[in-house]
Amino acid sequence: MSKIKVQETLLTFDKKQLGRLQKFISSAYFNDGYNSEDLYQLYLLLRKSLKKDIDKQKLQDRFYPEKPYVENQKNVIDNLLTDLNNLVERFIVYEELEPRISSQATWAKARYFSRVQREDRIWPLIKRYRQQWKRKKSVDSYDLFERFELEELAAEFKSLYKVAQKDTGLSQVHRHLDIFFVAQKMKLNFIGLFDRHVIGNSPEWLEEEDPWWPFFHDNYEKLAHCHTPLSDLYYQACRVALDIDEAAELEAFEQLLLAKGDQLPEEDRRNLYAVYRAIRGRQYKLSGTRELIPLMLAMYKDHLKRGVFTIKGNLQASALKLLVNIGIKAEDYSWVHQILKDYPAKRIIHTRYPEEFHQLCTAELLFAQQKFEEAESAIIYRLFEDFNYSLSCDILLIKIYFETQNDLLEGRVRAMELKVRRAKINDFDKTAYLNFISIVRKLVKYLWVKDERRLKKIAADIRSDLPLIQREWLLQWVKDY
Repeated sequence: MSKIKVQETLLTFDKKQLGRLQKFISSAYFNDGYNSEDLYQLYLLLRKSLKKDIDKQKLQDRFYPEKPYVENQKNVIDNLLTDLNNLVERFIVYEELEPRISSQATWAKARYFSRVQREDRIWPLIKRYRQQWKRKKSVDSYDLFERFELEELAAEFKSLYKVAQKDTGLSQVHRHLDIFFVAQKMKLNFIGLFDRHVIGNSPEWLEEEDPWWPFFHDNYEKLAHCHTPLSDLYYQACRVALDIDEAAELEAFEQLLLAKGDQLPEEDRRNLYAVYRAIRGRQYKLSGTRELIPLMLAMYKDHLKRGVFTIKGNLQASALKLLVNIGIKAEDYSWVHQILKDYPAKRIIHTRYPEEFHQLCTAELLFAQQKFEEAESAIIYRLFEDFNYSLSCDILLIKIYFETQNDLLEGRVRAMELKVRRAKINDFDKTAYLNFISIVRKLVKYLWVKDERRLKKIAADIRSDLPLIQREWLLQWVKDY
């Protein structure tokens, strides 16, 4: 038994989405096939047991009792599951497009009346769209492109059917195309630049992949007619990524983010705040000084208050891990405890196992408080979507067994080593995990017998720049060497 494709998709939905999906499937307009009732009943059944493994044979016995189930062959229940998955994916398309239906509908109707040359109908629609545009609190790249398309449509109509018009509106078309082009270029350049910078490649790649970048870099301020909060912030983010250790550039980015961040779409706003945290985190990692931890904690608290960690009141799993980690580093255990209380499992998103993930974070807190037995009991082992989270369970158990000198330590170390060696992860992370395993084994061998020569070598390795996880925890065992 295992989870099937449609079930995996359903696990990504929150409670409200599942409710809307139920209405979608129950609608004869969307679900109008010969098996519509079976699809609806199958959905209800799957929704009741989302986190359970599916026994397809039992499903077939339920829906097609007259059809024998044959192992390792395609059965009639597979067709029903496929139909339901197709219906669910259709719902996803509808959900993703729905926020843009209003503006897209205006454009589509304007396009139609332009084609049939109904001037009396096209201009009120264009006017309405422009009014809607002015009321937008934030715009993303798609909004900018939509505006360009509508102005292009208006200009085409004037040019083709209103020859006597002196102004066809082409200047507006050019302007809005430029605005979209510059905003999207800044965003794409930043994504690539930051990614390359993080993994250590030279920034010269940018000029090779985007011949426009040197022009933008040198002339952005001259392109005032193209500036939007979106392009401004991504442009400054590019400058930071090009010289990530330049304090003035980072300060300018921070001030711009605080001033204009609220004018961005939610996703871009969250992403840019995440970038800022990543850069500050890099500074802390490279400096190795604990003096930055209170500043990091204050930043995380501020970002939590600004809502950039949450989506519709729910907390992303990755965000919870970050908040717990920084709180533990700062030894602000009461704040971490409150975070875990404010965001129980039902408010954790972007994981199939919110309960287990919440327990993992709880175990991390208990371990930091030296409540080792409670920490071990709190862990519910799961193969999380993110391989690093699954390994977090292994790492935490290794640390617990090491602290308590538990005989289960070596078995857990071997299991983690096998998992890491088989894992399809980048070489840097694999090396960092394997170095951790190697050092733990050396500490087990030489720490308790106080082999000073060996321990000095181990301490030097930990303090070096070799890829290594859990460096701070390991250092505490060799701080005197």
